[in-house]
Amino acid sequence: MIPTLLVNLNLPPEERWKLTPQQIEWAQMLVNTTLNEIGGVEPYRELIELYSAEHIPETFAAEIHSLSGLCSRTNLEILTANLYYDFVKLLLGCTAFSVNTPNGPIHARNMDWFSESNCLSDYTTIISFQGRESFQSVGWPGFAGMFSGIAPGRFAITMNAALSNEPQVPGASIAILIREVFETCSDFSSAVEKLCNTTITSDCLLLITGCLADEMLVIERTPTRFALRHHQDGHLVLTNDFHVLPQATPSVDSPLYNSTCSRFRATMNQLHAGHPASVEDCFAILGHENVRMSITVQQMVMTARSGELHVRTGKYPKNTMP
Repeated sequence: MIPTLLVNLNLPPEERWKLTPQQIEWAQMLVNTTLNEIGGVEPYRELIELYSAEHIPETFAAEIHSLSGLCSRTNLEILTANLYYDFVKLLLGCTAFSVNTPNGPIHARNMDWFSESNCLSDYTTIISFQGRESFQSVGWPGFAGMFSGIAPGRFAITMNAALSNEPQVPGASIAILIREVFETCSDFSSAVEKLCNTTITSDCLLLITGCLADEMLVIERTPTRFALRHHQDGHLVLTNDFHVLPQATPSVDSPLYNSTCSRFRATMNQLHAGHPASVEDCFAILGHENVRMSITVQQMVMTARSGELHVRTGKYPKNTMP
């Protein structure tokens, strides 16, 4: 059973996060893990303080301040952990796909994330944000941004890591932007527009699905550019490379990026053989030996139209890479 956490968006930002003692311990360990993997806060202090002043929304900063008090960590440490993707995207993989069904698009994804411990799997929590627009995130205590989530009756979004030739620029952190999209966008089209047209700090690939047939897109993003990839034969697959954004993908020597084509082909082959007819069929594709990685820490299947969210976690041997 995946634990849950309620965040009441109708409360002032500094009062929204109410963690149990267990969740506080998990959040502290997650912060320690992420900071250890980037060498601590000090090398980035000046950069993060400048970035925070210019690009962190006031309400998000208030939530970070609240979490820092709960977790007995500094604001800078909590914020740095929440900006983890912008530091180490070479350590993240992910495979995702969507298919049309009579009940609207179904959305499935593996979260692949290398870490020195299993905490990213063990501490997985479904965070239920309740407010004017309600939604759920598949995340962790202390992580106020989003990489994966669903808004029943609106849309579902997941993010995959990517790397382009375009340099990083000052802009929104994608994890914070995704959270903002869930809070402010009322439908699929407005979410797509915001995800496409907001300047972001780091490259990424986004899969967004809605409630109606054919409402599924891959948004390929660099900091200042975007391109849309539409489904073919009723399905979409993405791993970690650009397909339609011109001259975007550089040569990268990384186990995650080196495996992206084989994971893409394996997923496509399974979908060409037949679209999944059930949640279990989707998990079977995600669990295929050529799709699931040794660093897969989360698996999920979502349907925006019905609001269904199914999450499973996985473990991998310590100090292994795919």
